[in-house]
Amino acid sequence: MISTEIFNVIVRSIFIFLVLFGLIKLLGRKQISQLTFFEYVIGITVGNIAASVSIGLKDHFWVGMVGLITWTVIPFILRMITLKNQTIRNILIGKPTIMIKRGKIISNNLSQQKYNKADIMELLREKNVFKLSDVEMAVLETNGELTVQKQQQHEEHPSPDTQPTISYVKRPEKQCPMKQRKDLFQAIIKKCQADLELYALTTDSTTIKASVKKHIESLNELMENLQPFISKKKT
Repeated sequence: MISTEIFNVIVRSIFIFLVLFGLIKLLGRKQISQLTFFEYVIGITVGNIAASVSIGLKDHFWVGMVGLITWTVIPFILRMITLKNQTIRNILIGKPTIMIKRGKIISNNLSQQKYNKADIMELLREKNVFKLSDVEMAVLETNGELTVQKQQQHEEHPSPDTQPTISYVKRPEKQCPMKQRKDLFQAIIKKCQADLELYALTTDSTTIKASVKKHIESLNELMENLQPFISKKKT
């Protein structure tokens, strides 16, 4: 037969599992690669408390539950605050940092983020970039991932040997399918937004940042207004 102590551990573990399930739903869904360092530490702490409550704290079960809930509710409250206050978000989570600009490493930002050249080159190789001269800009995101924009002259192009032979035989014109044109239009708008956001990161001017933000909002409004026509199926 199962001893009373083992039975209590099983019951506590099931109960804590259900509580954690609800608390995690409260915090929202993110992949591990998307977690910031702050969120990662919170996750480890919550997991440690949950394990301790499951197999320990025999006489203080509810005290442990209070600690578990507190460590989960605090990040939720802070997340709500950071959604509305950019300054607090920058303090708690940080902000993207430009590490490379036009093929040159920004040393001050490198030391500030506790990275060295070898670390940056390793991140670049993960993006299939092997030379600094190929990089127009590289930004270290708050989750530790490096976002790389290649210089135009170093963008990947098909090899001349693999390019199809150009035929000048006249053939009936064939229009591009409507769906492809709609997808292309949306991709162009999204690229414009990404370029604007990247440009805002390169300047310290509040006027330019405000202007860029206004243009991004205009593009968002444009997409919202055109969405009914883009999503409309051809009859």
